[in-house]
Amino acid sequence: MAEQPEITADNVVPFAQFQSHGWSVVLPPHLLDLLRHDSGSQIPVLAVNGGCQWLNLARGGSIYNDAAAFYGVDLDTRLMARQEVSLISTSGLRRVMDRLELEVNCTVNQAVSVLGRGLQVVGRDSKGMIQAVEDPHHPFFVGVQWAPEYLLHKRAQRRLLRAFVRAASAIETDAEVPHQDQRTG
Repeated sequence: MAEQPEITADNVVPFAQFQSHGWSVVLPPHLLDLLRHDSGSQIPVLAVNGGCQWLNLARGGSIYNDAAAFYGVDLDTRLMARQEVSLISTSGLRRVMDRLELEVNCTVNQAVSVLGRGLQVVGRDSKGMIQAVEDPHHPFFVGVQWAPEYLLHKRAQRRLLRAFVRAASAIETDAEVPHQDQRTG
């Protein structure tokens, strides 16, 4: 692995801006590379709510600016506060969550529309809107349009969060403690 420079106040990199289908998103360059998969990284990614949309935009996809219009309802009705989501039976997300059907807290105003490069739809709600995506060529690269951290009372959501933590814990990196041997003598 190539040695990474230590980040200090003197060499911090400013945020990078990218545009996709008329959207302008500002992300740190290393996060943008990770979402684009430009770095070839195997670092696990779990993108929730708006993060799922950023992931899709970073891959060249697009999003609905007004998800409520997709459903043909007024945002004030909060119809999207609870959605039934069906997962693709062969998806990694379905294997992790051990369920084909989920009830989720989907309250986003924007939503994934045109799928980004290398992503696969793995979950849709009853109206057909994309609710979950993954990169099938990455060990753990998942985007969901709900907030699993607010659904800890649901076993499947805890499974998702645990799987992400396990995947992240399994990554070995030389960057965990930069220059440790130099500091300790």
